[in-house]
Parts: sequence; C-alpha cells; structure tokens
Amino acid sequence: MNLFAYYSPDFYSVRVPACVDGNTGETLRGGGVLWNRAIGFAHIEDLAQKLRQFVSPEGGERRSVESLGILCHGRPGGLKLLRNGAVLRSGALGRQGPTFRAIGQTLQQNAGGGQRSTVIFLACAAAAEEQGVELFELISSWTNPVVVVGFTRLLVSASVTPQDLGDGGICLPMDIAVTEESYNSAQAIEAQGSGATTNESALPGASVGSRRAVRFLNGQRLPRDRRGAILMPGREFFRPTHAGRPNFRFA
Repeated sequence: MNLFAYYSPDFYSVRVPACVDGNTGETLRGGGVLWNRAIGFAHIEDLAQKLRQFVSPEGGERRSVESLGILCHGRPGGLKLLRNGAVLRSGALGRQGPTFRAIGQTLQQNAGGGQRSTVIFLACAAAAEEQGVELFELISSWTNPVVVVGFTRLLVSASVTPQDLGDGGICLPMDIAVTEESYNSAQAIEAQGSGATTNESALPGASVGSRRAVRFLNGQRLPRDRRGAILMPGREFFRPTHAGRPNFRFA
C-alpha cells in the first residue's frame, strides 16, 4: 500500500475532516505513484503517531506501507512540517531525529521479504544545494533502512485543494510533477513558482525515478549509472520515468 500524507496547516480544507483517517474513495495518482490512502498531519510528530496507528490499527490487521509520500512546502535544506509552521533544517535533527527513527521503524517492520520501504518528500527543492544534501543525509541516517527521496527543483500539482467525494468525505487527487525551476530565495517558501510560464503538460512526474529526484540510504546519497538507473548494493534500483500533467504550482 502507498500512503499519501499532507501537511494539513498548508494543504487542507477545514470544511470536511474525513480524509485524516478515512479511505480516499478512489486511488490517488501522484508523480507516477498510485496512492491508496491519504492522511493529514499537523506536524512531524503527529505524522509519526498517525502512521503507527494506520499500520497497526487497534483490533485490525496490520498494514504494509511500501511508499509514504509527504507533501509539504520546501526550500533547499528545509521542510515545512514542524509545529506552528516552522521549517525543519539539519540543525534540528538532533531534536527531531527520534521522530524520524520511529517513522522508519514503523515502515520497515512491515515491509517484510527483504524489501525496503520508501519515503518521498514532495517538497520543492528541499534536496537542492549542499544544505539539502546534508538534511537528507541526516534524515536517511535516522530512518535507515528506509530509502528517502527528495527533489532539487520546484514541483507542481494538478490539485492542492481537497475535492468533495459527494458522501461527506474528501480526497487529494494529486498529480505531481517536477519542473526545471530552481528555488527563488527572494520569494516566500509558499510563493515559489508563482507567475511562471512553464508548459506543465510536458513535465515529467515527480516520481522516485525522476532525474531531479535524489535518493538517500543510511546517510549516503545513492549514485546513478550512465543510463540514469539508481544503484543499490548489488542491483539496479530505479530508472527515470515521465508521467503527470499538472496545472497548479506549489512549493
């Protein structure tokens, strides 16, 4: 199962809170990933708790989460997913590290069969520049053996506003892609890409195999071969893919 989590202070409709713990009603597609369920979270500790409850529901069967997508605003070396809208930077990993370790342990204990779970941070340019690499190296060291993915360019989405399902529930039908635009430090983190004229219909999906995606494992960035495949110890991991037709830009 692939679980889509969104930072609710920025990506949430207060009208209908059903999507926090409910089925999306239909499969969500985002950046080439089929998202089966969606949950909102108020901050990273809240996400860790809700993930644990989702994976091991009281009185229910355990669920396996192969991929966890985390939608939040981003900047090089920063992820906006802390309490009160604060941005996580590498200097805060000493305090937040145990939370990421709990997320990694929750995911990996259900992977089974020697498979690795993946956490995909759907955040603009968070893995860009030296500070981005440092942040994701630290996150991946706390979440090991989970593969952690970030992007080096701005992302776009077909829909950020939750859509009514007609039965009192909502879902986030995300169709996320990656642009060739870099982070603009002169703009606020929430305003990245505003006014751009990129032909979004031709953009590749914000998938794990995107050439603007960077993967990390156990504190190290994973290399690619000449064909663009990501290398894992002893085997080929992912190839670049192209998918998604977004029309709304977010950071």
